[in-house]
This record gives sequence, structure tokens and C-alpha cells, in this order.
Amino acid sequence: MTGTLDSYTTKTATSNTVTVVISDPCFNTVIDAMTINNMAASVLGTSDTESFTAFTDTVATASSAFGADNCGVATYRITMSDGTSAVPAYLTLSGKTLTLTPTLTSQIGTHDIKLHVDLTPFSRTHTEDFQVVISECVPTITAPTAPTAIV
Repeated sequence: MTGTLDSYTTKTATSNTVTVVISDPCFNTVIDAMTINNMAASVLGTSDTESFTAFTDTVATASSAFGADNCGVATYRITMSDGTSAVPAYLTLSGKTLTLTPTLTSQIGTHDIKLHVDLTPFSRTHTEDFQVVISECVPTITAPTAPTAIV
């Protein structure tokens, strides 16, 4: 360092206002999209089960080193596509598993369903649409095999 102490100028600090905004990124997080497969079953016939992985959000993705669920655990619910009516008993949701078990001929048809993913504390919701197709039970007859003669 060159120069002497008396060659430096003295400066007086001025006052500035600083505003610090602390915001929780969970209030603006976006729940990532995921495809829910369509489901199909027949009345009085087979059932169909569809399991899906947990949905993530942009905060969990950005801070994956700290683990999932940084904005809380997502909850799941299903409604008909109009969003106002409850899904009939032929379709149930338990955790992250959908089960289709039709039992009445009145349920035959194609039904549009919405899966809602909610981060309740932050009023964040995402929906995924899928269809449920319930067809008639078509019985089939198979010919028995010829008996084997015992000699």
C-alpha cells in the first residue's frame, strides 16, 4: 500500500432505506402435471386398479436436496368432470390408488373424471382428467375339452 494516512479522504455514510421482503415460495408453487391412465372394466366382470406416484411441485423440484413435501403433503380427491358432483361408488380412491369396480348396468358408459391434487395450506390445486369406461359384461362359452379315457 502506498501513500500516507493523511492522503485518504474521509467519507460520511448516508442513510438509505432498505425494504426486505420475505416470501414463502409455496404460495406460488405449481404442482407438476402427470398423466393418469384411463381405466376400463365391465359390469359384473373385471375390476381395474390404477396407482400413481406422488405429485411434486416446483418448490420440491427446485430444492430436491432437502427432500420432498417442502410445501406439505399433497392430498388427493376425485370428482366427476363437472367438478360439482361426487364420483359414484364404482370408483374409489385410497391413498394414491384408484379402483374401478362397477356392479350395475346403469353404470355402463364413458365417464369423465378429475383427480384433484391439493396443497391445502397454500391454496394450491392441480387437476388431471381421465376417463372411466364401463362396458357390458359379455359372457363367453368355451367348449369343454374331451375327457381322457382311462384304460
